[in-house]
Amino acid sequence: MTPSLVTLPAEVDVAAPEQIPVVVSPVAPATVTVVQGGPRGAVGPQGPSGGEASAKIFTFDDLDTWTCAHDLGRLPVTAIVYDADGNIRPLATVTNPDLNTTVVTFVLPLSGTVILT
Repeated sequence: MTPSLVTLPAEVDVAAPEQIPVVVSPVAPATVTVVQGGPRGAVGPQGPSGGEASAKIFTFDDLDTWTCAHDLGRLPVTAIVYDADGNIRPLATVTNPDLNTTVVTFVLPLSGTVILT
């Protein structure tokens, strides 16, 4: 199919169950409502296993560097750091020197908890 430039009215009905690429230019707010879709496609193959779900929790008292030997064998997806009052502490430097260790560093000593997933 060769692309062509057309001006469309505010509402368009598409009756053909084929794929029609649409490029809107210039970009403007728009609402697209699909009134009728085509037939459902075939189910794809099963994806790979997500592996074992696990979280490791570490608690520290009055330290500026928290070293977590989590033994996950992979880099953690997230490191959520809480102070002793349960507030999230986004101003921490988080590094992973290897696949089984995460280090959380603060400017000043802090007590709290880190959850690694």
